[in-house]
Amino acid sequence: MAEKEYQFRIKSAISQLEKVRKWAAYIARALGFDERAVFEIELSTYEACANVIEHAYANNPNNYIDLKISVELDRLTVTIRDEGGAFEPASLKEKDIAKIIKTEQDGGLGMYIIEACMDEILYRRQAGRNILELIKYLPRAAPHS
Repeated sequence: MAEKEYQFRIKSAISQLEKVRKWAAYIARALGFDERAVFEIELSTYEACANVIEHAYANNPNNYIDLKISVELDRLTVTIRDEGGAFEPASLKEKDIAKIIKTEQDGGLGMYIIEACMDEILYRRQAGRNILELIKYLPRAAPHS
């Protein structure tokens, strides 16, 4: 069970992404993450919501995205829920990152960025909703190698 939870609901509009970024950064900073981790959490949350807006909702602003940040003993989890179409996260691994960068293609790096920034990413489809969980271990509980 989460020690603390913070919830936020936005319309599925690009204009809402700055609010999402600031919300995630504020909470991460308040929890004691260093500035690099704060940036990684806010960037990942922003990218995930941008993907929902563009891909799950096809830029239709008449939908909603539900966000929750849960804080447990050892981790922060950003949960992003939407009612858009399902997606296949496994297919995202096949992207040719070098080609995307070389051709200056717009988009295509969102999940790659999220994977690079977060400690764990979990996705499931439940009751007609996409549920994406982005996990970052708390500074005091980061696993040791």
